[in-house]
Amino acid sequence: MLKSHRGTLAATVLAFAGLLAFSSASAEAKAYPAPPHYGPAAFAPHYCPPPAPATKTLCLKVQNPACCHDCATVKVCVPCCCEGPPKVCARCGVLGRGIVTYEWCCGHRVTVVFTALGTVRVR
Repeated sequence: MLKSHRGTLAATVLAFAGLLAFSSASAEAKAYPAPPHYGPAAFAPHYCPPPAPATKTLCLKVQNPACCHDCATVKVCVPCCCEGPPKVCARCGVLGRGIVTYEWCCGHRVTVVFTALGTVRVR
């Protein structure tokens, strides 16, 4: 019976020692101010933001597929990798909406939505 108590006594001593070590480590961590969590200072000193992708502006003349006489000229910003004519897909949506999707070979997609109230939204 003495041997079984030695195991539990040793486990209790080790747990207590670990608790003391943890509490002293947390006290040391609180002694230093926390680094700021915003801006470039939160990262390594050599932090450099990624460059913005080059874009170009296009004017698209879009015809509403839900109404033949309704057209709109829309300015969109697309990446410079969008070369050549886009693939155009026009369809009528729910509640009288006209939806026109432009997709370039690079994978960039622009969707123009004509609502039933006459407004134009670009996604």
